[in-house]
Amino acid sequence: AHTIGNMFVAECDYVQKLIPPIDFEKAKKAVLSKASNGFLSDGTKDKDTRWQMSNRVLTGLGRYAAEHWAYSHPSVRPCDVFHFPF
Repeated sequence: AHTIGNMFVAECDYVQKLIPPIDFEKAKKAVLSKASNGFLSDGTKDKDTRWQMSNRVLTGLGRYAAEHWAYSHPSVRPCDVFHFPF
């Protein structure tokens, strides 16, 4: 998930649960590396799965890490207030 406009609202107790932003991308890379070792190297997943795992927008790497950070804790409960269909 990411936020259009990079704005979000959260309570302080939720933000305190998050990995510090400076450490987030490194932690995200470690998780993605473990996940990709399980299904990319054995060739059992299709090309779409491989593309998704290499797409920085979807995986939250590079400049997209900051956009994924706010939603990175398992207790997140996002809501969409955008009133137009995507």
